[in-house]
Amino acid sequence: MPDGTSAPESPSIEVLSAAVAHAYDAVMITDAVLDFPGPHILYVNSAFERMSGWSAAELATRTPRVMQGPDTDPATLQRLREALDSGSPFQGSAVNYRRDGSPFIMEWSISPVVGGDGRPQYFVAVQRDVTAFRRRLADAEHGAATDGLTGLPNRRAYDARLASMLAEPGKTVGLLAIDIDRFKSVNDSHGHGAGDSVLVEVARRMSDIARATPNALLARTGGEEFSMLVQGVGTEHEMEALGESMRVAIAADPISTAAITLDVTISVGAVMARPPDIKSDRLAIVADRALYRAKETGRNRVVLASFSPS
Repeated sequence: MPDGTSAPESPSIEVLSAAVAHAYDAVMITDAVLDFPGPHILYVNSAFERMSGWSAAELATRTPRVMQGPDTDPATLQRLREALDSGSPFQGSAVNYRRDGSPFIMEWSISPVVGGDGRPQYFVAVQRDVTAFRRRLADAEHGAATDGLTGLPNRRAYDARLASMLAEPGKTVGLLAIDIDRFKSVNDSHGHGAGDSVLVEVARRMSDIARATPNALLARTGGEEFSMLVQGVGTEHEMEALGESMRVAIAADPISTAAITLDVTISVGAVMARPPDIKSDRLAIVADRALYRAKETGRNRVVLASFSPS
């Protein structure tokens, strides 16, 4: 050392063993025999026991396969096997099963320990239960793509679905642009609570039709605006018929709120386009123009527009 002091000694095996034994993450050490019935478990720490429900004594000489089950992804296991066969480390995640049979998502990082002959002698796996994290992530993603009032997909989800539809060549895309007639007067006359009740019920009735329509997405894309995408629709008149089904579903029965009962109608603009002429902005423009004509000519009706790419 420049100042004359000696370098600190490396931690002893005892210190390293204690560090692994008390680590927050689960640790498993196996031999390097990958063919069935191996690899054999040689060591697990306390964190692994807590995570899996298995004791170290129960796992002695068992294989990690004891934690695999029907939802463990075979493709992930194959990638793991290929990496370990080549002596490479591997990072991944898969569904595993605790001793009581309950599933959880385990994320792991596995590294080979190479012997003097250059071949793996052991595998060390550092593992973590990420089930709760993945659930929170999924909930956040769902919330970011869902309208909080109606539970329908929102504009973000609509844009993503439309982009994915347009990325598939050879399939038609239909669009219904839907608007609740005179919705502003509902809010102005009866309050936003009544308006929210109308939005929820309109969404519910239209959702029944959307669920029965193959390859369809119904989204709330504005205040009182909804959009329905349909991929692979046969003719533009099928889109017109879907719009009419929506219109009838809303107009057939009044909508009751906590205080009043309202007659509610919708106007619909319908369009269908065939590839390769489909552009997302152009599709929306044509549908919105048809919706405007439906409003202009009396509301509570469906107007079908012919699509042109320009």
